[in-house]
Amino acid sequence: MFRIERTEFTGGYTAGVLFFMGNPIGFTIEPPWNFNRRNVSCIPDGAYMIERVNSPSRGDCLAVLDVPDRSGILIHAGNVAAESRGCILPGTAIGQINDVRAVRNSRVALSRILEIFDANLPGSMALVVTGIFKE
Repeated sequence: MFRIERTEFTGGYTAGVLFFMGNPIGFTIEPPWNFNRRNVSCIPDGAYMIERVNSPSRGDCLAVLDVPDRSGILIHAGNVAAESRGCILPGTAIGQINDVRAVRNSRVALSRILEIFDANLPGSMALVVTGIFKE
């Protein structure tokens, strides 16, 4: 099971730590919480299923399924929340790019996530997203 523990919330982004089977494997950056509005908000805390997909615009990535009132949520490569329309961007480290909070080495992190996914359970797997914000 994958888990995202969100740790930073600002008007510009939501950041977190990505775990697999309880072990930290990377970091995440998403848009800020904006009441689950399409294209501008991170997804709500919850339990989801994820599956491997080949997106026409993002290539190999993971789809987050059954997000309430949302569709097309992916875990795909990218560095800053502005590169996401509600999706989750993984990285091997978290820092700054041009004074903006960002994940680094996103393609490397995504490749590792896909390898873990493929090695452990073909088809679909659980993703639990937790945080400290309230609606």
